[in-house]
Amino acid sequence: MKSNYIIAILLSLFFALNLNGQMLTVEHKTTGSMDAEITAVLGNTDISTVSTLKITGTAGLNLADCHVIRDRF
Repeated sequence: MKSNYIIAILLSLFFALNLNGQMLTVEHKTTGSMDAEITAVLGNTDISTVSTLKITGTAGLNLADCHVIRDRF
């Protein structure tokens, strides 16, 4: 669990480097479902305009979730 928090902090710092775009907030409810959760929140928003990703919720991040974040952004 501790590594999940470290990964989340590192991802937050990475996305915070560019503050000129929009922030996308994803409530992470289920481990392994990050792709569906991003898609649901993103809607018609052009993903290239997102510069900050904020992940809230109670679910932990697994490797698949991290790969989705890396690949989508």
